Amino acid sequence: MARTKTQRAPVADICLYGGATHGAGYFARTIDGRMFGDGEIVQTRSLTSAIWLACQDLCDAGVESGTVRVFEPRGELMASFQFGSQWPYFGNLKWTAAPQLVINAADLEAEAARQARARGESC
Repeated sequence: MARTKTQRAPVADICLYGGATHGAGYFARTIDGRMFGDGEIVQTRSLTSAIWLACQDLCDAGVESGTVRVFEPRGELMASFQFGSQWPYFGNLKWTAAPQLVINAADLEAEAARQARARGESC
């Protein structure tokens, strides 16, 4: 399905880890593939703090504006916000179902076998 003018491609994704009990961590990725964060859960860090640290990394990398997607720790929900001067609080984000990638195991095995044959290996 094609994007409409109001559905712009995201300039970055933020993936959150952890939660209230154990602390939080993050990974962030810009549209050009640069990665930030280490995913390490820090006991004293909240999910909001993890978002803000990721936003600071994106800002330091030159991201000035655009849509940023945030994925909650379970990976089931996603929220989007407009990157700019105000960064969101985790609790204020509007969550929707995250896109799911479905991979057929038979297709995966067939592709692995095809690549092995292309390299001259036997399966």
